[in-house]
Amino acid sequence: MLAGEPRGCWRAVFEPAILHLYVEFAPSNKADWMSIDDFLARVPRDELHKQALERLMERITRAFSSS
Repeated sequence: MLAGEPRGCWRAVFEPAILHLYVEFAPSNKADWMSIDDFLARVPRDELHKQALERLMERITRAFSSS
């Protein structure tokens, strides 16, 4: 989970079988997902979205700099 609150959470999802990475907002009743490209290109719509973007960037940075 990248960021969460009572109405739902932002999470990064990786499907290793098809090497597909995407970010989705999962509210309590249904999932509204978007590609990683769309997530990174979109201006955050609220504080939770901004927090999710910052955490995803931290994880990507850590992954590339840990070699």
